[in-house]
Amino acid sequence: MTMCTSCGCEWDDSGFYVYDDGIEQPCKECRKDVSSQHYYNHQLEILESRRQAYYDAHEERKAYFAQKRREYRAQQRAASA
Repeated sequence: MTMCTSCGCEWDDSGFYVYDDGIEQPCKECRKDVSSQHYYNHQLEILESRRQAYYDAHEERKAYFAQKRREYRAQQRAASA
């Protein structure tokens, strides 16, 4: 069980919390707490996966935008002629 810092409810493993003997969905502050804890606990893996995703498609994006620049310059030359 984890204690929420904003509302004081106790989290269980299912991702819901118990309040007045009822199971409720997490409040906004609880969700922020859990996501920030997850980020700080897995920061290196998250940043590495983001970096890898960027560089996986880097060459394709580079070629795509180079082609777009060529097309744009060709249109500008055609318009000025």
